[in-house]
Amino acid sequence: MFCFQCQETAKNTGCTVKGVCGKPEETANLQDLLIFTLKRQLTKTRKFFHPYSRGNVDIQTKRVYDPVDMKDGVRVLVDRVWPRGLSKERVQAVQWLKDAAPGTALRKWFAHDRAKWNEFRKRYVSELNTKPEVVEQLLELAAKERLTLLFSARDTQYNQAVALKEYLISVARRGGASAGHTAEKLNRFPK
Repeated sequence: MFCFQCQETAKNTGCTVKGVCGKPEETANLQDLLIFTLKRQLTKTRKFFHPYSRGNVDIQTKRVYDPVDMKDGVRVLVDRVWPRGLSKERVQAVQWLKDAAPGTALRKWFAHDRAKWNEFRKRYVSELNTKPEVVEQLLELAAKERLTLLFSARDTQYNQAVALKEYLISVARRGGASAGHTAEKLNRFPK
């Protein structure tokens, strides 16, 4: 006879005649079936129970030079470089997540050229896919209350905060950064 409960309690040796706990073989088999079924069901529904598993996130973008508003919620600066001429008191960001910003090479290549926007987003998503801890951190903040991604670019439609917002919403709808997403899935933005 073999059962998973006895295997774990008997130092991975299992049982030979009757369970270590004294239960009959039929009971052990039923318990093993129950545990196996529950584990399988839990892995299927794990995504359902995650706070942002169904896109339940409230994310907005905002230029860091705009006035602070009570409706901003958690303000996170997502620029690689600190905004020119602003103090920490004026920015009022809870965090400065440099790692959420595009790398220096990508940022300089893009240079806020709208013609490069689609390619920039693809490259930026590739970078973000290598930073699941940063993505997870932002999603957890967004699941609790409104998340405002602060940026300093003049262009309010074509900047890394807009791309990051789209990416985070896309990941949240798929169940989170640690839910087994591949780069191919996340490289696609919602239409």
